[in-house]
Amino acid sequence: MICAGDSFSVRAGTALYGLRPRALHQPQQESLRGYLLRLAVEHCVRPRELVAQVLAPLEPAISAWTYASFFNKHGLTMDGVGLYAKTFAKVLESATGQRNLSMLTMLPWSSLLPSNGTALLARQPRWCPQCLAEGVQSAEGAHWQLRWSVDAVSHCTDHRISLVD
Repeated sequence: MICAGDSFSVRAGTALYGLRPRALHQPQQESLRGYLLRLAVEHCVRPRELVAQVLAPLEPAISAWTYASFFNKHGLTMDGVGLYAKTFAKVLESATGQRNLSMLTMLPWSSLLPSNGTALLARQPRWCPQCLAEGVQSAEGAHWQLRWSVDAVSHCTDHRISLVD
């Protein structure tokens, strides 16, 4: 299933479509967790199935992270600076042929942040309903923004409304 407006390429030797990250280097930049969700949608599978059936064979450490509560408890940290961010960025680069997916996390700022980064991240998924509504109506489509993962960010800087969780 390919959504209208999605930009991707299929590279020889990759397990997944090479979807390009959305809004890279912009305030609305896509998060790694959002990128994984979008990949699952494009491949018509649940994110947990994508992780278990495609990513785990590429990176054995991920096999231990395919249980349901991982996604509820630790999935949010995929956008941070810790082990999950590093591992998922690396394996998704390999699986898609895309480079520098660590840019979709807080890893570029890891020297400035606490090593576990947990206090930096929101405890629950949050979003701007207006950003998502505009994304759904645009040719590019909606995407999960990295800035929504930061606990200190409570309002959308574009629409000046509170984030919803």
